[in-house]
Amino acid sequence: MRGPSPRTALIVGAGGVVGTLLRFGVGEVAGSSGAATLTVNLLGAFALGVLLGWTRTRDTRGAHVPRIRVAQTFFGTGMLGGFTTYSALALEVVELPLWQGAGYGLLTVIAGVLLATAGVVAGRRAAR
Repeated sequence: MRGPSPRTALIVGAGGVVGTLLRFGVGEVAGSSGAATLTVNLLGAFALGVLLGWTRTRDTRGAHVPRIRVAQTFFGTGMLGGFTTYSALALEVVELPLWQGAGYGLLTVIAGVLLATAGVVAGRRAAR
């Protein structure tokens, strides 16, 4: 199995740098708390939904697929991968008392799915 091309690795890395810096900024503003983690994960879920809804709609219309792939790679894999943080969520869930942790984790997952779905709908509409 072949790994990513050097170009793809650079695109993902550049997006990751941007996303990580944005995540750091949210943490500085909100403090290192569950609120910061919840914020970045829910914003990231919505943004990824918008990106996928928009790019997949554009793909089916015969848009320039290479440009769409670069956008998905930079923004989706790189930037939003660096922006969102599953590891912090997992740590916060286990550090909270049992029912609070379970509720926080469940809230994050359900709200994330709903926001991702809303993002896909918004992205599809934007692509029209």
